[in-house]
Amino acid sequence: MEQGSSNTAEQAAVVPCLGFDVFDRVLTRYMDDPQDILNFCLANKEYYGHYIGTLYRHNVRYGGSSALEWAAERGVLSVVSSILDVPRVEVFAHKDQWGKVLSIAQKQDNMRLAELLFERQHVQDFIQIAAAIKAGMVVNRSQEIITTLDDEEFMELDEESLLEPMFEAANKDQRRLVELYLSHVSVDLQNADGLTALHCAAGKGRYDLAKFLLEVHGANTEIRRIPGGFRPIEVAARDGQLRLVELLLSKGAEPRWGDGDAFTWPLTLAAVHRHEGIVRLLLQDPRIDPRARDGNGESCLELAAYFGNTGVVNILLEDGRADPNERNGRDETPLGLAAQRCQQEVVRLFLDDDRVDPNGQNTNSMTPLLVASSSMGIQSIHVIKMLLEDSRVDVHAQDDDGCTACVLAAKHGILRNVKALLRNPHIDPNQGDNNNKTPAMYAAAGYIRQTEATPVYLKRNKHLVLKALILDERVDLNKVDDNGWTAMHWALRRFRRENVQLLADSGRVNLNQDCGPGPRTPMEACILKHNSCTELLLDSGHLDLSETNPQGETPLMFAVRNAGSDNWDIERSVWLMLEKQLCGRLDLRYENGLTLLEQAVQVGSQKIVCMLLFTGKGTVTPRAKELCADAVIREMLDHHRGRPSRWWKYQKGWKFLGIWKFVVFMNLR
Repeated sequence: MEQGSSNTAEQAAVVPCLGFDVFDRVLTRYMDDPQDILNFCLANKEYYGHYIGTLYRHNVRYGGSSALEWAAERGVLSVVSSILDVPRVEVFAHKDQWGKVLSIAQKQDNMRLAELLFERQHVQDFIQIAAAIKAGMVVNRSQEIITTLDDEEFMELDEESLLEPMFEAANKDQRRLVELYLSHVSVDLQNADGLTALHCAAGKGRYDLAKFLLEVHGANTEIRRIPGGFRPIEVAARDGQLRLVELLLSKGAEPRWGDGDAFTWPLTLAAVHRHEGIVRLLLQDPRIDPRARDGNGESCLELAAYFGNTGVVNILLEDGRADPNERNGRDETPLGLAAQRCQQEVVRLFLDDDRVDPNGQNTNSMTPLLVASSSMGIQSIHVIKMLLEDSRVDVHAQDDDGCTACVLAAKHGILRNVKALLRNPHIDPNQGDNNNKTPAMYAAAGYIRQTEATPVYLKRNKHLVLKALILDERVDLNKVDDNGWTAMHWALRRFRRENVQLLADSGRVNLNQDCGPGPRTPMEACILKHNSCTELLLDSGHLDLSETNPQGETPLMFAVRNAGSDNWDIERSVWLMLEKQLCGRLDLRYENGLTLLEQAVQVGSQKIVCMLLFTGKGTVTPRAKELCADAVIREMLDHHRGRPSRWWKYQKGWKFLGIWKFVVFMNLR
């Protein structure tokens, strides 16, 4: 035991004998792992006191001074100071290290750490070089880049990371850190976003700091973040910093955009962002004209109305200089903009002002009522109601396309707007546009989005617009547009089966209506292309298949004449009419004297001939055989027994058994 103690004492005595500086070299040369050096230092307090610096130098030389960031994050200032005292630390530490440590000082509000860094000349030099680079000045490469002992080049200075803590400090009102920076850089230095420290202080409401920058350092109030960008006064106005706006104005900030330009960005920004106090303050400045417009032709009043800033609109109207009827660059009035955005309270303010014209027209001659009627906004119904209650509003107004309020609401498929308009007795629901297309026609067609899938169309309840129009007895569902089409025609053309069903079930649609020379009746239009809709019309019970068109043809006769040799849509429609047994007056003849069967033989429709023979609705005549040019049809005519097929006679039984479709398929294939 005594021998072990004596050995330890002897080992401890060896180190002092070697000399601290000699043993320091031994540690550095023969211990490559910093953990080994640390373990040695932790052997006892004496070793730690003498050789911990060796560990720091090793970390600086071979580790890029990574310990500096570690110590800064934990606030161990003694370690930070020791590392900063290591000779040539600026040579070996990575250049981005300094920006990181400065950022740590800013984020942790550790001003003593920041002061330690700024006490080092190389930190000051780096910041000055970074500021010079940022300002676009020419910097000597020997200054900008410092090499290692082995002449290995480290990364170039990251000027943004070195300078950004100053701007963050201005945001957080860390005046001491800003002062440290301003001892070496210009107060008008801009960051990557083009902001100066004054921009940051103004936007965050740092009144004392902004005053310090202006009075002590003479900060420039007219610097823009980018060419054409915001100045500090615009940033303060945008962010609602009333005291800062007052301060900047008192220090000579120009509220107008530029020389000879009356437009005032601070007023516009305050108006858009609902900062009423700033708006009142700026309106007291004789240099500011609230009528001035921005580059897009917008005034403060129009922008405030568009964004629904009721208080600002009220202030501007009370000021009296802004014209509430003046149009912007897109020919829109303030009231029209408010109606478009369904800003209910703003619309009320305008209507209460006797100067405002409630019928002022926007683009395409759209009045506020027309604009509100075509708006998808939830509050549009309230805006429409307010406008309709104003006796000055023209309820019959039309845009350049001739669309009325009701037409526009139906055209866009806005159910609540249509209902609100129909409740007004002065609205004419049958007034069409320039093409005489009525609200019912637009609703039946499926509105503007022609390609809208039926499931989506139904999910959004857009078909209920047509239903609302049908429920209004004033609506004429048989009205014809300039193309000779009715609401049913439009529903068929767009294949809106749900709308065809609504119109058919209404009992108010004449399916055999004469639509003038050229256009076909709704039933005929259905037969030609929409056999699935033919079934809907037949099931409605409101279709008279014995009624004839101006050419003296029933729907069945029309279908046979237009069938051709192979037309599945028409063939399907013919079968539906025959199957429903609603196709009376089969004895009628065409203008050329042909019967139904003879006409089918002449056009060469095998399936229709088969249907007529199968159901017994066609009689084989000598003329039919004379007209026959198809071998298959001739064979059917030759073998026909002059009576309906027995399969046809017992169709009720087949339907009861659920095999009627199979029977039909086997006989008509």
